[in-house]
Amino acid sequence: LAITGIFPVAIAVLAIYSTMQSELKEHAFSQLESVLNVKKSILEEHFRENGINYSIKFIDLVMNERYSMGKTGETYLVGPDFRMRSDSNLDPVGHSVAASKTGSIEKNGADTLAVRRALSGVSGRDIITDYRKRQVLSVYSPLKVDDKTVFAVIAEIDEKEIDDRIAASLN
Repeated sequence: LAITGIFPVAIAVLAIYSTMQSELKEHAFSQLESVLNVKKSILEEHFRENGINYSIKFIDLVMNERYSMGKTGETYLVGPDFRMRSDSNLDPVGHSVAASKTGSIEKNGADTLAVRRALSGVSGRDIITDYRKRQVLSVYSPLKVDDKTVFAVIAEIDEKEIDDRIAASLN
């Protein structure tokens, strides 16, 4: 009974879950990369025209657009001092531009692996712990402001949201 019953079904379900998990996470990363690339392109043009005289309002307008970002998805911009240059959608009080400037980097900034990599000139994607101490799928890239200044542009979504989508699909 065990051979023809529940064990083969359980093994098949686990295999399907594993495949779906990989595929859905890959799809989520691809969506984040698309969002990041569009926003980065818009911001590059803004910085090309304005340099260090950039507009926080314009940056917020671009970064707060949430089309296809999911419930926990967000994009944000971080300066070389690890301080926000755009408001965080998921923590607008603790990680706003104002909080970042007046608070500490540890409490109000964004000092994550993704930010550090982007500020060092690397683009990529990883599952990391974000500024809220949650596991996220993170896509990151450097963004040149002027000849000397690089910002980090980040797009993220909670890993739990993707895992919940997988579980809902299986149910």
